[in-house]
Amino acid sequence: MKSNPEYFKNKKEEDKILNNQYQKMKIEEDKLYKQELKVAKYPIFVAIKFNKNSQFDDLMISDRDLKMKNVQGYTLLRVAMQYKNEYALNRLLQSGANMYAMDKHNSYSDFTWAVSGNDLKTVKIFLENGVDVNFQYKKI
Repeated sequence: MKSNPEYFKNKKEEDKILNNQYQKMKIEEDKLYKQELKVAKYPIFVAIKFNKNSQFDDLMISDRDLKMKNVQGYTLLRVAMQYKNEYALNRLLQSGANMYAMDKHNSYSDFTWAVSGNDLKTVKIFLENGVDVNFQYKKI
């Protein structure tokens, strides 16, 4: 089977274009990250949103209050789920974040959100970290 030199030439050009687009996208994402970081009340939420895992780790040292919620009333776990940041989700659960914490809008726990959203990867992470699927919430 003969290789097609024209295909490889076009493939290299295509790869170069895609790489340039990716680099531009990363630059824009970094700009957005820096803008949000300037106005954020809790920078750890911004680090989770933009998958800045080394910054997240640094902030975990100083922001030990795993019960904190952002201005929308969401926990760190909920934000990690929302932005599909599996690294942060695992670290938070391993650090003892409350997987049964309720969100202030409709009294769903973070685990309930994962189940109701059919987010199987997140449900699996919760199960691996010992969530009690039979936990009963008491309505007051």
